[in-house]
Amino acid sequence: MKSESQVLQAVKQFAKAIGAPDALICDAAKAQTSSAVRQFCSDIGTTLRVLEEHTPWANKAELYIGIVKEAI
Repeated sequence: MKSESQVLQAVKQFAKAIGAPDALICDAAKAQTSSAVRQFCSDIGTTLRVLEEHTPWANKAELYIGIVKEAI
């Protein structure tokens, strides 16, 4: 993705290539929680789970990024 406006397209491409996930976990960014993304997730049977704002430790990717940074 080159911009936030491509979130919906990226989710569609992921669902096409890999399949519909059971849940999609994202932060509270407007692009990731837009009505278009919510509607698409609903259409493919995916639950959209939104992390609470200002809680990067709840995001597993952030946890592993921190571990890698600490190791370097």
